[in-house]
Amino acid sequence: MSQQNKLALAIAAACCVAGNVQAFDPAATVVDYRMVIGGATAPTTTIRDVVIRDVCDVTQGPITQFLWQATPHYTIACTTAANKKVLVMKNDGGSGAGTTPVDELIAIEVLQSPTFAACTTATAQTAFATTAYTRRTCGSTNTALLGLRAPDFGISDIEPSKFVGALAPAEGDFRNLSGMQINSVAGLGFGFLVNANLYKALQVAQFADTAACSPVPTTDTTTRTSSATAPVINPGANGIKDAYEAFGTNSTGGSATFTRKHALGDTEACMPTLSRSQAETLLMSNDTGVLDWTELKAKGSDLVALSSTFNWAAGDATKILCRRTSGSGTHAQNSIYFLRTQCGGGASSGGQVMPTGTQHSTSLSATPPGCGSTVCDLVLENVSSGNLLACVADTQSEGFWGVGYASVESNATLDADVRFVKIDGVAPTLVNMVNGTYPNFGELTMQSRSGGVATAYQVSNVPVAERAEAKLRWDRIVQELTTVGNVQALNADNRFRHPFGNAGFLARAVPTSFTYNPASPIATQVHADPAVVDAALVPVQNTCFGPVTTQGISVE
Repeated sequence: MSQQNKLALAIAAACCVAGNVQAFDPAATVVDYRMVIGGATAPTTTIRDVVIRDVCDVTQGPITQFLWQATPHYTIACTTAANKKVLVMKNDGGSGAGTTPVDELIAIEVLQSPTFAACTTATAQTAFATTAYTRRTCGSTNTALLGLRAPDFGISDIEPSKFVGALAPAEGDFRNLSGMQINSVAGLGFGFLVNANLYKALQVAQFADTAACSPVPTTDTTTRTSSATAPVINPGANGIKDAYEAFGTNSTGGSATFTRKHALGDTEACMPTLSRSQAETLLMSNDTGVLDWTELKAKGSDLVALSSTFNWAAGDATKILCRRTSGSGTHAQNSIYFLRTQCGGGASSGGQVMPTGTQHSTSLSATPPGCGSTVCDLVLENVSSGNLLACVADTQSEGFWGVGYASVESNATLDADVRFVKIDGVAPTLVNMVNGTYPNFGELTMQSRSGGVATAYQVSNVPVAERAEAKLRWDRIVQELTTVGNVQALNADNRFRHPFGNAGFLARAVPTSFTYNPASPIATQVHADPAVVDAALVPVQNTCFGPVTTQGISVE
């Protein structure tokens, strides 16, 4: 069944069940309570769908997601199974927003006052291809829709204790003053990103020109046109759909519509690779790391010269780094993995620190400008995963080769001109995470203050009478990211169907094999030192440690 037909059936089913019940407009409806969640953007699409499916009840009425496009924060308006009108407000400011602000009751920005009148563009969507909802976009200029609220709940890509020093959010170091309840949940892989032009340049360097994995055009001069649904023919090629551009994918499942841009050149066999040490130097400042792409050598030449005659050539050889802002869990995980940031003897010691930069902007009116009109700052900071993907793609638009990092929830459709690359010859797939050959992953945590008791919720968010109901909903969200069966269901979504193979989450449980089983996706690696345990004798999560197998044997 096509994705369009599934969507139509889901919407029809929702309409039949809900009858004439209208989606509630927050401007004209009494809200029973608000769930204010701060934190990670790496799993934000999955969190959104979990909320829509497991907090909201479509049989009680239609569901609406309001999206603030600048950040992007979102708010979901719906009715629960207990017939409660709820607004779930998600701040997408990065993992740090789900740590210190939750612990110390610091207000953060949320999409507080969305309305049908202000958010007029509406499109039909589905969560996990089953639960219908409507998405209303609210633009990025009407700041009257925004407000400040202290979050009662938080999500981070790694444990909150790492958000100190150079990795701390704007709200300050995490101190755990309230004695938060911190739940370690599913693991999620992260990968190293390059823009599509740099991806092809690396393939030129690593494959023979005549190989099917090389983007170098064939010498055949016969022209051929492509249909609207065919893979995109190489920019600058000769109009022939070479083997490199023919459809190809290692992903299992996924509709033809979803995988329409997958091609042989993007499969696992054709993925170019960087060594971990090369990636490290690309994330370091220019005075200690790579300054420009001529420093990378191959085939008796350098990376820039090898692709100088092709349409993916670098107009400017300067390396551009797109990074996340401090307080981002994606930034913290990759800083620790590649640079060992703050993994020494103290909160501010050990390893390298990624260089800071200017806020990514495509407007030259910014001071200084970000990236536009063939000008790019050397380091561009981004507040969300989506912004970072756009940043890496923008470097290509301006004639540069740029790099960055993101979770594997990103860009499986290849809609952005960015690509993941292998590290040390290994792709960021679930198979490789389970067999122990791909160790760049974070273990998500979900937290609430004061031991997670409902009496700690802010009355302005959750009135006293609604605390038990709100806690029930939060506990359900946590459960979805914890148990094996739930994680398996999350991984079935198309967003993890990359052309190089399937990615996704791994549940925390006792593994029985190092062979990946889609029906039982269990992590075989953890960041927990068995010599350091909590009061319940459970090893304490520490991203600086390991990873090790659950038996304590290193697999790096």
